[in-house]
Amino acid sequence: MHVEHINPKNVYDSLSTRGYTQVITATGVQKLVFISGQLPLDENNKLIGEGDIEAQTRACYENLRKSLASAGADFSNVVRMTTYITDLIEHPKGIRKVRAEYFGTETPPTSTMIEIPRLLNNMLIEVEALAVI
Repeated sequence: MHVEHINPKNVYDSLSTRGYTQVITATGVQKLVFISGQLPLDENNKLIGEGDIEAQTRACYENLRKSLASAGADFSNVVRMTTYITDLIEHPKGIRKVRAEYFGTETPPTSTMIEIPRLLNNMLIEVEALAVI
């Protein structure tokens, strides 16, 4: 499998300003891995990091890591993410900080961030992903 990250020069700079790649192509893919929205919950369904976007993002990414591993994948296989958040003004900075810890800043996945009115039980974020193997 070959994965290419492309950031066209004639499209705005998403890599250094927002931390995501504009285009990813994957050839020779053997398996697609679809990960449902991961929540900031522990294995006992208890909220992690109430009111703390970085803690909740980290919890979502840890659940994402475990979910990817169950399919034989890791963060390097993720090509697409959709992030649902409750505050598009305040939350992105903390989310981008945590995302860089997990994906680095050179070849992050493509990404869309969507503000929604609320999530259940004081959750601030939900993250879904698509990976290729």
